[in-house]
Amino acid sequence: MCIVELFRSGIRIRRVLTSVVLVSLLIPSLALGETVNLEDLILRGDIYSKKLAGIPFTGDVTGKRKGKLEDGKKEGRWITYHDNGQIASEGVYEDGKQEGPWTYYNRDGTVSSEQSGTFEDGEIVQ
Repeated sequence: MCIVELFRSGIRIRRVLTSVVLVSLLIPSLALGETVNLEDLILRGDIYSKKLAGIPFTGDVTGKRKGKLEDGKKEGRWITYHDNGQIASEGVYEDGKQEGPWTYYNRDGTVSSEQSGTFEDGEIVQ
């Protein structure tokens, strides 16, 4: 191999390595998502998105409603709070729908047996 060919292949390798390093640095920040208040998002159909971005939001939600959104849908454990700071409800979402046992609380912190129950695919079954 002549010196010119070695030099050209070295430049190509550096470009590839630079690209690999940049992508590896960007991907973790995209995967971590963000933290927002649910009020800072727009609900279109059953998908939450940022007001200006228009793409489904993935990240943590804080404030009076705490949980996680994945691709714009509620996912995992969610807790909501009354204005007085008492827990209003707690339960799990799967693919944006209530799933399993959900407990609703009155403003004084006592359980609301009228609203609490078990959900399947977003519908109360018990």
